Amino acid sequence: MWFVCRYLFWSVDNGIYRAELQQGGGVDQSTGRRLVVSGVDVASFYVDYADYRLLYPTSRPAGVHEHTGGVIVSTALDGSDAFVARNDTASGDLVRVSCLSYHQPTDLFYWATQDGQLLSEEFDRQSGVFHHNELLIEGTHFAAVAVWHPASQPTPRQLRSLSVLENHQKS
Repeated sequence: MWFVCRYLFWSVDNGIYRAELQQGGGVDQSTGRRLVVSGVDVASFYVDYADYRLLYPTSRPAGVHEHTGGVIVSTALDGSDAFVARNDTASGDLVRVSCLSYHQPTDLFYWATQDGQLLSEEFDRQSGVFHHNELLIEGTHFAAVAVWHPASQPTPRQLRSLSVLENHQKS
């Protein structure tokens, strides 16, 4: 689950859902949950904080039938403006992805498969193609893949005015 811009995102039943959060942190029951992405084999996704987009791997991207291997699709946080963000790969390793991470400064993805493989990608500037590399790490299943880098972390945004916070602290 991810918390972004007053929204909570999660994936279940081959879709990505979104719920609006109230200012106190609870879910706004009046708006309920909204299906943002549906009809794809999505289990993992990444929230791009800088560009306000969802990135998710799929072997069947909506509206893109000519590509047979796995691709990464980018969509706005409301599910609109979807396009294939990564299809220029040398292999079809973007299938059966169980967890995904993205390093924005280098534009590289890291992911684990349901079969227990841990993979990364490398861009070949000469051919203009991304190559996938398996990282040989002992283990059979990965619950998450994280990239710990200052540029990968969201920039904190002030949700309440300082006067509201100061008045709250005084009482």
